[in-house]
Amino acid sequence: MGTVQIVVLVTDLRVAPGTVGVVIAGSSVGGVAGACDARRIAKKFGTARGIVLCSLAGAPFAFLYPLTTQGPGVLLMSAGALGTGFSVAAMSVIIAGFRQAYCPPRLRGRVTACMLVVTYSAIPLGAVLAGGLATACGDRVALWVMASVFVLASLRLAAGPVRHHRDLPEAPALR
Repeated sequence: MGTVQIVVLVTDLRVAPGTVGVVIAGSSVGGVAGACDARRIAKKFGTARGIVLCSLAGAPFAFLYPLTTQGPGVLLMSAGALGTGFSVAAMSVIIAGFRQAYCPPRLRGRVTACMLVVTYSAIPLGAVLAGGLATACGDRVALWVMASVFVLASLRLAAGPVRHHRDLPEAPALR
């Protein structure tokens, strides 16, 4: 969404460069807040439920991106970036904590490296796909599609086996 977000702000809405920076910073502010609250969320709701809750709570914010208009309407994209940034960061922190607790110490480096390769490989792939979708269908349509994918992914997570658990599994006993 970040790829198309900038195009919409600069090309469609003709937002000033400084304002673009402030809007984009919204996801960082949300990310810092989500990272800070992740432990509290996991403690209150459990790690499994916390991930589902963060995912479901953040999903509606994705729909604020395509609703953005000129002038004060740009605040919608800021709010969307703040909400999605919060949820993604909180989920990432909870999952990283699980990975560190679950993986044997001798495998943590390899597991983390594999996760980073997959994650960082998805970022440019997502940017290319988003750009292609925006070129084929238009910027706003692309934002609607991506927001819908965010929501569908959240619903899939909520409908999956994790919904039956308060917490993610404990680390198996070392042998």
